[in-house]
Amino acid sequence: MKIYEHGGLRMTLKEWAVHLGIQRKTLWTRLRDGMPPEKAFQTVVTRAAVKRDQSRTVTKTCEHCERSFTIPKCRDPLDRACSPECRAGARATRAAESAAARQRTCEKCGKAFLVRGSKEKHGLGRFCSRSCGEHLLELGRKPEARKKSGQQRKLSVAEGRLVLKRGHEHPSWKGGHEAYLARRAKKDPAERAEKRRAYIKAHPDKAREWSRKRRGAIVARLPRGTIKKLGALQRWKCVACCCDIASKFHVDHIVPLARGGAHEPSNIQLLCPTCNVRKSAKHPIDFMQSKGYLL
Repeated sequence: MKIYEHGGLRMTLKEWAVHLGIQRKTLWTRLRDGMPPEKAFQTVVTRAAVKRDQSRTVTKTCEHCERSFTIPKCRDPLDRACSPECRAGARATRAAESAAARQRTCEKCGKAFLVRGSKEKHGLGRFCSRSCGEHLLELGRKPEARKKSGQQRKLSVAEGRLVLKRGHEHPSWKGGHEAYLARRAKKDPAERAEKRRAYIKAHPDKAREWSRKRRGAIVARLPRGTIKKLGALQRWKCVACCCDIASKFHVDHIVPLARGGAHEPSNIQLLCPTCNVRKSAKHPIDFMQSKGYLL
């Protein structure tokens, strides 16, 4: 065990650490770096300042206190403040400025609100809530607006401003129709049939729209949402007897297919099962007159 002598005392490094109140590792580091015991065993040691290579440093101005500070070039893109306190203060200042810039007044109710940064970037944020901007959503759902939107999309594609990714370039590409058939062949047919029955039970209106068979003839499918729109227009009441059909109804052709009627939304109505069975292939006027209506 090595003994160190200083000031007339001879002790080990551990004993010197207890005597001076300095950590043993600190004393060992000083002695390892070549510091003489007379200086290493002092409570306060002043080291020579290390000169920085000016070619590897950059001097900046703190964005919070506007004081100059020097940092390595590798920290240049990261550090904009001279200390953690200034960094927190600058962050709070930027947040306040951003909130002030995003302050808006709702065009419908006049309420003040903060618009999101993503909406501000695209020039949106005119209304404080979805309910205030609902009328614009209704305008967007109209056929004229949808047609105009489709035309603008085609124009963007033609001018090159919008690039549509198709095939293997699309992020959701899974191999195409052949890969789909291969995946489908691996699945259990009984499991597929069970899922199909469950979906049809949960979405009877969509199942009726998909149905192609009408008296053995192959006809086109109805547009998506046809059954729901007809139900809303009829207030879910049978056209013939006005009973409630929200839970059970039949899709009927006003002019039957047997009489040359078309399988299209304008020739579709919803009837209760009883009225639909009684109507069968009768002409709509004959059927309503048989129920006592003066048509």
